[in-house]
Amino acid sequence: MKEFDNIDDYLLGLLSEADERAFLERVAQDQALAQQLAQRQKLIRGIQHKGRRALKAELETFHQQHQPQAAAPRPRRLLLGLAAAAAALLLLLWIWQSQSAHSPQRLYAQYYQAYDFPTALRQGDPQLTDRAFQYYEAGQYAEALPLFETALQNQPDRPIWELALAFCQLETGQTAAARSHFEKIYRAQTPLLEEQAAWYLALLALRNGESDRAREYLAPLAADPQADHHREAQSLLEQLD
Repeated sequence: MKEFDNIDDYLLGLLSEADERAFLERVAQDQALAQQLAQRQKLIRGIQHKGRRALKAELETFHQQHQPQAAAPRPRRLLLGLAAAAAALLLLLWIWQSQSAHSPQRLYAQYYQAYDFPTALRQGDPQLTDRAFQYYEAGQYAEALPLFETALQNQPDRPIWELALAFCQLETGQTAAARSHFEKIYRAQTPLLEEQAAWYLALLALRNGESDRAREYLAPLAADPQADHHREAQSLLEQLD
């Protein structure tokens, strides 16, 4: 049950940076835990996009799919585990709905997804960065991180690798280091990447409860119809008002 609590605390932004780093390291190493986290994130997004009624139907479907079959009794331990999972999902839903509908931490959990790097931006050392991006795509951020660090040491003027490193740091709980890289890319006004940096700096500000700071990053994206994350930025600003 403790791991379910950790998932909920992570999604609600209640973990300390050290606890978050430890949790994300476990997620990277434990496929079952990663799947549980993904399911929880899907449910949370459902609150916003599908509404309470559709989410309730999803929870009922989940419950039915995991009901023990009468003809094939499940071990008591497994039944307890399924009951705990269902209880944790309902508890998370109750906590989520009891908070302000547009709390910054809640918005962060709804909108955050690691950046999917276009193939055209991945050019580099085929023996190093290609392997790093393969790890990145597989969600193995801890493995990708040192490869991007080495690539940047060899060629420090490659902001695309710095952006990838920032995501690896963020996904492994190194939030302060990740923010520093995002800010560097944003200040440099790097073409194609400045908007990505602004979007994720806004999300990090929301995660810290800094709504005004998030608005500063979101406003230019919302004002420019050609900007990456234009619609998401507009939606977020409306929910923050």
